[in-house]
Amino acid sequence: MAFRFRLQALLDLRIRKRDAVRQDLADALASQRELDTRRNQMADDIHRHEQEVRQMGSGRIDINRLNRQRHYLAHLGQNLRQSEQEVTEAGKLVEQRQAELATAEQEVRLLEKLRDKQSEEYYFNQEKKAELQRDEAWLNTRPIEETS
Repeated sequence: MAFRFRLQALLDLRIRKRDAVRQDLADALASQRELDTRRNQMADDIHRHEQEVRQMGSGRIDINRLNRQRHYLAHLGQNLRQSEQEVTEAGKLVEQRQAELATAEQEVRLLEKLRDKQSEEYYFNQEKKAELQRDEAWLNTRPIEETS
């Protein structure tokens, strides 16, 4: 008779939950990388436009164009701040998912340890029973000595 872990259904459920949390973490990390890339692109765009504004200062100055560039830079700065906030929130979500994964991993390990311990005990007891049966069979085959 083979060992059967009574909590196998619960272990399977915890494993599925852990796998789902792993996927959530992977999604959160991908989102964080995407937001970080977008933020870096915005920062580069701002730097490029700032260089253009500085270059406009030499030679003949077009005030209207300079004002449009400054308004655009202000708009980009606002977008950058919003993007930085989104990156920060994504980082918090990643940390939360990492904590959830650690908890899910711990729950799975706990049940696996219990399963392994119960399995060892079961097979140890099975071996002990088999040894007792062999000993009894051996004793039953020996002639009984009468003491007088």
